[in-house]
Amino acid sequence: MKWILGGSVLGVAALVASGRLPLMWVVYCVAVLFIAVGLALAWAYFRRKHPGLLIMGVTYVASAILAMWIREWWPLAGGYALVWGMRAMGLEPPVETLPGAPSATPTAEVEKKT
Repeated sequence: MKWILGGSVLGVAALVASGRLPLMWVVYCVAVLFIAVGLALAWAYFRRKHPGLLIMGVTYVASAILAMWIREWWPLAGGYALVWGMRAMGLEPPVETLPGAPSATPTAEVEKKT
């Protein structure tokens, strides 16, 4: 999967550098993806009521709107960096495991078997 994504990014970069693909099309497409992620995080906030989800969602949407408004790419990079920093500070909620799902941490039973 990472090879496909990397190849796609290099292909788009080559098209933009050659002038065959306007950079604003790329900015608009990434901005639409940021809006979709922001709306998904807002929906998750209304389900879980964790304030970090709403803050990160608003950051994604605000950076996308700013990028489309001033027609530049750097608000998208700044918004992604802000959200990444928020996740590093712990604003992302802990992962909930479903009943019966395997645990991410080893339990005493697993340690006894080995």
